Amino acid sequence: ALEEGGGAVTPEEGFETWLALKLEACGLDTEIYSEYVTGILADESEDMEARAESVIDILSGALEEGTELEDTFASDLAAQWEARVSQQTSTAASDAAEKEREHQQRQKRDLALAAEHEEQKRLQLAKQNEMTREERKERNRILDQYGFASDVVDEDGNVIASASASSSAAQDDMSGIGQNTNRTRVKEAEQAKRVAARASHAKEQERNKAQQAKEKLKKEKEKQRTQKKERRPRG
Repeated sequence: ALEEGGGAVTPEEGFETWLALKLEACGLDTEIYSEYVTGILADESEDMEARAESVIDILSGALEEGTELEDTFASDLAAQWEARVSQQTSTAASDAAEKEREHQQRQKRDLALAAEHEEQKRLQLAKQNEMTREERKERNRILDQYGFASDVVDEDGNVIASASASSSAAQDDMSGIGQNTNRTRVKEAEQAKRVAARASHAKEQERNKAQQAKEKLKKEKEKQRTQKKERRPRG
C-alpha cells in the first residue's frame, strides 16, 4: 500500500489507518480503542472469529445510543488483521532472504580476495625461486669451468678427484652473481650428484661381490669335478 505522498506503508500502518477510520466513524477515541483492538487481535490463544467477537463486544458497549457497527465490521476486521499478519510474514521472509544474499555475497568476496592473495603469494614465491636465463648460463659456466661438482670415487670408495677446491673456487666466482638462491641451488645440485655417485659406487660394489661369488662357486664346482676324475680307478 502507498500513502498519498507516495511513500511505502507498513502492514502495521495500513491496518491502523483502516481501524482509525472505522473508529472515528463510530465516534470512538481512536488512540484508546486502537490499542484495545490491537491487543485483543494479537492474542493468538483464540481463533480469529472469537477475537473478532470480543472486539465487537467491547466497541458495541462503548458506542453512543443509536450508533451501531457495520454488519460487515467483524469480517472486515478479520480480513484486515490477517492481511497485516501475512504482509509481516512476507516482509520478514524477504528481509531474511536479503540478509542471506548479502551474507553469501560477502563470503564470495572474502573467498575471492583470499584466493587472489594466495595466488599473488604463489606467483611471488615462484618468481623468487625461478632462475633467469642469465643465472642458469652463469651457473653452467662455473660448473663447466671448475669441472667436478662432487667427489669422484673409484670402485673401492677412494676419492680420486676432490670437489672441495673446485667447489670453493666455484662458490667464490658464484658470489659475483649476487644471488643467495643461486648458491643454494648449486649446493643442492652438488649434493644430489654426490649422493648419486655414492649410490652408483655402492651398486657397482654389489655387482662386483655378486660376480666374485659367482666365479668362486664356479671354481669350486670345477675343483670338485677334477677331484672326482682323479679318484676314478685307472684301468
